[in-house]
Amino acid sequence: MKKAFIIMSVSLLFAGGAISPVAASEKNDKTIEEFNNSDEVKSNDNDELSFDDGSTIEIEDEGGKFITSHYDYKGELLAMSTLDKTTDILTTEYADGDVEEYHLEDLIEVNEGTANVEEEFTTMQYGTHIDTHYSNEWGETGYLYLDETTSYGTSYTFAYQAGDALVTIAGALAGYKTGGALPAVLAAFGTEFANDIILSPFEGTVRTRDRNTTYSVTSQGELGLEVEHGIVDTEAEDDLGNTYYVNPTEYGDDSMSNQEMLDMGIYNVVIDNL
Repeated sequence: MKKAFIIMSVSLLFAGGAISPVAASEKNDKTIEEFNNSDEVKSNDNDELSFDDGSTIEIEDEGGKFITSHYDYKGELLAMSTLDKTTDILTTEYADGDVEEYHLEDLIEVNEGTANVEEEFTTMQYGTHIDTHYSNEWGETGYLYLDETTSYGTSYTFAYQAGDALVTIAGALAGYKTGGALPAVLAAFGTEFANDIILSPFEGTVRTRDRNTTYSVTSQGELGLEVEHGIVDTEAEDDLGNTYYVNPTEYGDDSMSNQEMLDMGIYNVVIDNL
């Protein structure tokens, strides 16, 4: 006997890091000057982040290495970093030719413990009973339940200083497959940047927060419908304990009324039992 469900989900990750350079020993395969003097064209196949000043950051996974490049609005390379995942060493090269190396563990502190889940409604199997409806058309009764939870993803702790390169931050995030979180990290702490560096220090912890609402309809003791709706955003806590939420993204369906969900749930159970 099959059941009819409407289920949607979203999973996002965000990250941050803490900078502590070690002595540089070598540069990337191609220097910034060599790139800007060549006819090489940027690839459009990489993950790309765009900023209001017209600059872009591209992150390329080369299988064991993450190459992060920051281009200005004219397409010239401002800075680039290379993260070697075999050694967890990140190398950043600046436009003036300076090169710095960092250990990845110094850039990001990761807490991958079990996600903290706050259950707001915990009664009964499907949550709290909130509505009942008898269908004259099908001669059956439906029961609507509500369950709400708030869950948190992996947390990332970092501390960056004014003058640190965006490619260093993004490159470190890329090491945890979360390079695209850079705009969220900057927005969460109100961090501004100019050219290829950040202008002010910021320190704190970032993680995702998922506020999920699930509606369930049962009839004849069977589950006939499940509808999810939620909001995923980025929770950022600074070193003073202040908490900010940015980049909210909604998922699922919140367009149905109680009556519509009950009618559909009853219908699904009746049809499944034919």
